[in-house]
Amino acid sequence: YLVHVSSPQMNLVIKLTAFCWNVHDGRMPVHTLSVFQRERAIKSSTFPSLLEFLNYDLFFPTMFYGPGFDYSEYRRFIDLSIFDPVLPQEWDKLPQENNTVRQVPDGTRAALRKGAAGLLWTFLFFKLSTFCSLELLLSERFMEFSFLQRLLAVHLFALTLRVNQYGVW
Repeated sequence: YLVHVSSPQMNLVIKLTAFCWNVHDGRMPVHTLSVFQRERAIKSSTFPSLLEFLNYDLFFPTMFYGPGFDYSEYRRFIDLSIFDPVLPQEWDKLPQENNTVRQVPDGTRAALRKGAAGLLWTFLFFKLSTFCSLELLLSERFMEFSFLQRLLAVHLFALTLRVNQYGVW
């Protein structure tokens, strides 16, 4: 499997489309928007500069495979407001900077779970690809199968391709 140039382009289109909808929502009357739209709307007063927009659109960790996300989520991640603030009684334990202290949660457990799931999906991909491959579907032997066997083989092949992507994500 090769990485095609269309993968980053697809991700850029997803982000640009989301950004355009957020700008559109920012120009609509507030009472016509859902809570989800209100949280992500970009008003003219908070419109990013060209550099901020390019930082969002070309954000390296998500450039090649995604995921796509809204500008407001990116902004909250960059300024750390996505994380819960530290309680006032704990402020004396931490250095303060600009009267804003954020506690970034420990992601070790979540990373280990995601890593284990990725390894499981990758293992499943290798096991399934030995049973059902593209070579099997293109072979003469495939045409000797009954209709239900061919249907099952195509379904397993599609599942094999999906679990490969699950492992990568």
